[in-house]
Amino acid sequence: MFLAELAKYNPKYAVFCFRQNAKKEKRMFHTSKGKRYILLTILSLLSFSARAQYIGEAGFLGGVMSYNGDANTITPFGEVNPMAGAMLSLKMNSHFLFRVDVDLGKVSGNTNYDKDNYFPEDKRVSFERNLWNIGALFELNFFKFGYDSWDKEVMRHTPYVVAGPSVGIFNKWNGTKIAGGLAFGLGYKVKVTRRMNIGLEWDMHKLFCDDLDEGDMGNEALDDPYKMNSSSFKNNDWYSCAFAYITFDMFKHRGICRGGKY
Repeated sequence: MFLAELAKYNPKYAVFCFRQNAKKEKRMFHTSKGKRYILLTILSLLSFSARAQYIGEAGFLGGVMSYNGDANTITPFGEVNPMAGAMLSLKMNSHFLFRVDVDLGKVSGNTNYDKDNYFPEDKRVSFERNLWNIGALFELNFFKFGYDSWDKEVMRHTPYVVAGPSVGIFNKWNGTKIAGGLAFGLGYKVKVTRRMNIGLEWDMHKLFCDDLDEGDMGNEALDDPYKMNSSSFKNNDWYSCAFAYITFDMFKHRGICRGGKY
């Protein structure tokens, strides 16, 4: 309206004012566009960082190890001994992990603690030995486990179960014994920070042998004392591990966004 009135009295000056206003609006447009571009770039970088995930865990554990067998037939944790180890996990998804545990502990037993456990000739014997445990376990989380996510089902804590093959390695008077077995257990873990996890777990390990408690040379009363002809799944020794652990997320991997693209 102002330019139209001005054009009646000074057309050249009106054209000059029109061009100046056009340049000013153009500069404002490009400035606003630049700000939007910078803002979008920052948001994109933050989004990329948020999609980055860790696909593995590594950490340490400590707890107690106990034995069940001919020298301790019924009492859980009849004799407990310290154990320590390390674990390494690979996350398959929010529910499943594949895990390798390597632990060193001690097992022991004494028939004097079980007065109802009568041995032939009423023998009373005991044993003690170090035991290496190596497990290849599959872990199933009851809830989707993580720190934070657009997915509202993701939780920072979850109970879980584990199962898989294991190996027990121990020394006998006539050499080193490597015995296969099966492990299963349950636990509960919490994600304390974005990359740190803590948890508690209890596992039972069934060995495919009956000589974990076999005594030294000349003291073999625990070697199948009832002559039951043990097999791989019958009349064998067990040991359990109860421990606390701390792990840290490792092996950074770019995640997948909601649209299914990287």
